[in-house]
Amino acid sequence: MSPDDWLNDRDTNSLDFLRVLAAVLVILSHSCDFVGTDDSLYAWSGFLTCGALGVNIFFFMSGMLITRSWLKAPSLPVFLTKRALRIYPGLLVAVLFCVLVVGPLGTVLSTQQYFAKRGTYAFLINGVWPGYRYFLPGTFAFNPLHAVNGSLWTLPYELLCYVGVLVAGKLNLLNPKAFPLLAVMVAGYVVGNEALSGGEKAAAVVQQSLVGEGRCYLNFLLGVAACIYGRRLPVNRWSASLVGALGLSLLTTGLLGIVVAFFALPFVVLFVAQSRVAWLSHWGKRGDLSYGMYIYAFPLQQFVVHNLGVEVGAAGVFGLSLLLIVPTAYLSWHKVERPALALGRRLFPRPVLKTAPLYAQPVA
Repeated sequence: MSPDDWLNDRDTNSLDFLRVLAAVLVILSHSCDFVGTDDSLYAWSGFLTCGALGVNIFFFMSGMLITRSWLKAPSLPVFLTKRALRIYPGLLVAVLFCVLVVGPLGTVLSTQQYFAKRGTYAFLINGVWPGYRYFLPGTFAFNPLHAVNGSLWTLPYELLCYVGVLVAGKLNLLNPKAFPLLAVMVAGYVVGNEALSGGEKAAAVVQQSLVGEGRCYLNFLLGVAACIYGRRLPVNRWSASLVGALGLSLLTTGLLGIVVAFFALPFVVLFVAQSRVAWLSHWGKRGDLSYGMYIYAFPLQQFVVHNLGVEVGAAGVFGLSLLLIVPTAYLSWHKVERPALALGRRLFPRPVLKTAPLYAQPVA
């Protein structure tokens, strides 16, 4: 099977499983945050939470798939329409759900007072630019954390990465010869921004670049690299096992462990994505629930804590919230996200190119 096939065929790749795994890691990490404890991965490594690991996986896969999408159909209206239809319909409904359902049920204010506050309507701007506002008036006032949907912070980075792919594509930087220039530009921006933010020592600047918010851009960049150079990567069970073991063994060694883990994770993800294990590759038969899980998890977890308190513990918040998150994500996919994507396919039934350029096909 060609490299292009394993990305197209959900019966042979494990991308749906990896996306759900990333969402579950974020949910697990937030469950600890909501009750005031550190997750086990952070307690061990000292820098990496389960949530950060999940976000890194999301951005790496996004970089690979979004770049390939552009290379298959390098058209401005096609690219923008597809990206908008993937992000905004689900996001808009999730924002309305927070304002109209979660807020009134979780606020200490009366319904009349709640809907009289400007902050209630300011939250709606998240439907256009996510992360604009995290709080609703009086909502979750007695929870350890008061944000209604803190997970939205990553979506502006995702949107900016889409813009970056568009600009890089127009400038013809998404090819093996030009990519090093793109990599230097992106890495220079992230490191330079950390240096300007107050980093004094080079090691501290590099470390913060890899563990701070700038890691979103860098993981996305690694995904772009995997798309462009994928056929040249020796991805197999032996190399993935070696790289993964090296990353784990060095995880607690400070900066060295951070750097090694940063590059090891994408390598392991690529291997798992191509693994033809039945229970992994058939994960998405009932739909891609990962985005719905991500955008609904935070308010639903907060709602569990609001009603049951921190006494249920991180495990209780995790398990009970999943009982709400999974069906909600299922409805989001089948009633909102999937119809929106179907609209995109009707608008643009055929890509400009039948297949992406050979260099854009990750190794099988």
